[in-house]
Amino acid sequence: MYNIHPCTSLYKHIQFLPHTHEQRYEHKATGERLTEDPRFEVDEEALEKARKEQEEREAAELDKVRFALYFVKNLVDAYLQALEESQHAVAKILKKIAAEKDTVKLGAALHHAKEVFPQEAFNNNEELKYAHDVLEYMQELKGHAERDSEAAVNRKKDYLSTFQEKKAYHCQKCQHEVEGKHVKFCPHCNARLVF
Repeated sequence: MYNIHPCTSLYKHIQFLPHTHEQRYEHKATGERLTEDPRFEVDEEALEKARKEQEEREAAELDKVRFALYFVKNLVDAYLQALEESQHAVAKILKKIAAEKDTVKLGAALHHAKEVFPQEAFNNNEELKYAHDVLEYMQELKGHAERDSEAAVNRKKDYLSTFQEKKAYHCQKCQHEVEGKHVKFCPHCNARLVF
């Protein structure tokens, strides 16, 4: 990948920075400082190959983000359409949003894209910004859906518990009302109770 540069004696090694793993070199005559080792020529073919591989990785990650965004965007569009229709339609879509794993897939695709793209390129890419905004909106919707579903479960539990408290138990033989399910014999006719 690198070829030795013939004029290595012009430069001297002046500093090694351990926190950055960077070495600095200084030209003996001019005092010019370099961070790359001047003894090695850069292999342009290897750099071009590495650049193409990076572009291919970026394109592949961007395709994964687009694919995941397609499904999440459909859910967001369905939610916005349901807002115009009725509360029942909104509840139905929120239940679907809570059950879907598309938000997780989009988040994973964005995370992998952030690892592949350089930070500046990631921040300047409009598609990735849009996908990030849609993901944040979808996460808000998912949190809202989970809170609604938890509230519905709690309402159902409360209703069932009050129904169980108010439920009257009767003797099968004499139809006398007994105190509760824990009573084994009817206090009126002394018959064995089976609930």
